Amino acid sequence: MTAGELTRKPSHLRPWVWAQYRRLISARDPWESELLHPPHWVHSKIMSDHKCDIVWKAIERRCPEACQIPAEQETRSYVLDEVLGAALSAWAGPRSKYEAATVTERERIGNRVAQLAEELIAELEVMRAIDGTHGIPDEITDAFARRMMAASRYGDRHGANPLPTDPARAKSAIYWRSIGFHRAAALLPGALRPLARGARRWAASIPLVRRPGGANPERLYFMRTMTRYFRSAFGTPLYEAVAALTCAVYICNVSADTVRKVTVEGSGANS
Repeated sequence: MTAGELTRKPSHLRPWVWAQYRRLISARDPWESELLHPPHWVHSKIMSDHKCDIVWKAIERRCPEACQIPAEQETRSYVLDEVLGAALSAWAGPRSKYEAATVTERERIGNRVAQLAEELIAELEVMRAIDGTHGIPDEITDAFARRMMAASRYGDRHGANPLPTDPARAKSAIYWRSIGFHRAAALLPGALRPLARGARRWAASIPLVRRPGGANPERLYFMRTMTRYFRSAFGTPLYEAVAALTCAVYICNVSADTVRKVTVEGSGANS
């Protein structure tokens, strides 16, 4: 057992929640568990707080098919995994300095990336106009295709995109992947356009916490991230559920109305 891990079912906890939690704990690698002491602390606070029952009740109403008791030896993920994972990610804070970038920084960096991508697209389009897809030199497309093949081999090793076990079929699969990657490389301008559009969207976005030095920035980030997660996963922000999770993790007193006011869609202090 790892510190922070629950071993006895709290009386208020719904059977399917407890069963999915125990499956999540038992499926975790022991070495990983030692590294993930803080996640266990975050998870156990949520699981042991009776006020968080509103979270599981809301999920039951909106997605009853997800509220299953796992079968023995079941390895797939369940809705509890997703909710606790989202809460852990929200508690951990921004994944990179770019996620916490200010509005001004986003405009400057995002528009610059988009501009460079658009300039590269224009140069490649000139090359392609000379002789169709063959107008782009092989040295450029080969380098891109090699990187794609390296990424594919990484996926093979980690089971994401396994090759056939038969050597002859595996060799054939590698050959056709290579052909596909070279053709994709020849169409680089088309591949770069989504990158430019994404950079423009990021440049126009706003950070979840605009003033990191304001009051309770970690808690504000948590509330806004969880509101975004519930809206994406269940089609509604579930303000009451977010409030319950926030109170459990940060040992504070936050209402659903407060969560509603400080979400990105609304307004509030440190917004």
